[in-house]
Amino acid sequence: MYRARSILKIIGIYILLGVLLALFIFFYHEDLGRKKAIESQQRAVATVTGLKPTIPPGYSDTRYDLIYEYYDENGTHYSGNIILRTTDRDYAESFYGTEVEIYIDGNGNCIKVSEAPKFNVNRMKYWCYGIVVVIAAYTVIWVNLAIRHHL
Repeated sequence: MYRARSILKIIGIYILLGVLLALFIFFYHEDLGRKKAIESQQRAVATVTGLKPTIPPGYSDTRYDLIYEYYDENGTHYSGNIILRTTDRDYAESFYGTEVEIYIDGNGNCIKVSEAPKFNVNRMKYWCYGIVVVIAAYTVIWVNLAIRHHL
């Protein structure tokens, strides 16, 4: 029984690490799209069209961020969010219709022009590498413990 629980814990840890790796790969893929938008240097003007309510960890109040959207001449949809960090819904709604300059790539990827200078495409890639290293280290430790336990 003890052995079965240990194996289930090990499997659970691998599943958790696998999910984290998949998330970081997804976010890295999104960052590559943003990088392509910056490299294209094709500018467009998006409009704030909505709010994104969130409750950050450790907070009880809902925070509102802004959502901007743009459709190009081919009908390709571009959207993103602006972190506003306000709990005042009326204040957040006062930004509806505000224009935001963005870079677009023709494939639905965009980034605000003001964010481009500080954008780091490698941020999520490094997280992916880190998770792979943790998985490898965990595997080495687990295999060593298994070998010692059986010898």
